[in-house]
Amino acid sequence: MPVPRALAALRDPRPEARAVGAQALLDFGVRKQPIPPEAVAALAAALRDEGARVRLVAAHAFVRIAPSGDATSAAAALDAATRDADPEVRAASLRALAKWAPQPRATLERALDDPSAGVRIEAVRALAGAPEGAAIVARHLEVESSRAVVLAALDALAGTGVAAPARFLDDAEPALRCRAGVLAGDAPRDCGRLRAAAATRSAPLRALWELSQPP
Repeated sequence: MPVPRALAALRDPRPEARAVGAQALLDFGVRKQPIPPEAVAALAAALRDEGARVRLVAAHAFVRIAPSGDATSAAAALDAATRDADPEVRAASLRALAKWAPQPRATLERALDDPSAGVRIEAVRALAGAPEGAAIVARHLEVESSRAVVLAALDALAGTGVAAPARFLDDAEPALRCRAGVLAGDAPRDCGRLRAAAATRSAPLRALWELSQPP
């Protein structure tokens, strides 16, 4: 769908049509094609749409498209969307905000207390790559109750030089124990599966695994 038609769809009174317009702009990002400033502004406005589906697709579009146009206004709209009533919108907006805002640390730290584990996962992933953010993620692990968030945080810390809290080295769950061991450079010997996982994950995690092995 061409940009003019997508923008027209975003002005349609029907929420399903507006979602189609937002999806069309998202598809530009999937194809790594730029969109004009007026399309960026229209997506920012769509983050405040009354339809949850429209807001969600708009947030995902910001994840995909490269920052352009009035990036400051877009970042402000994304920041506001991290307080959306829908946890999926909040999670997608957090992921996009890390791309569109230069220093969204305050928002990311606030999101660590979000009731949705999915939102907290996006927060730890984004924070771990921010200046001084890895240390914040490591401290958050002391109080995090969701195993899914803990796993995401341990993976996000790979390559940052920040170790996980020592208690995870003795965790009863192998997935947690092994990841904590890899970060500490001393993976337990029963972590053979992590070797295979590391081969398909990030280079930092793979490097940490290799460093944890005896010569």
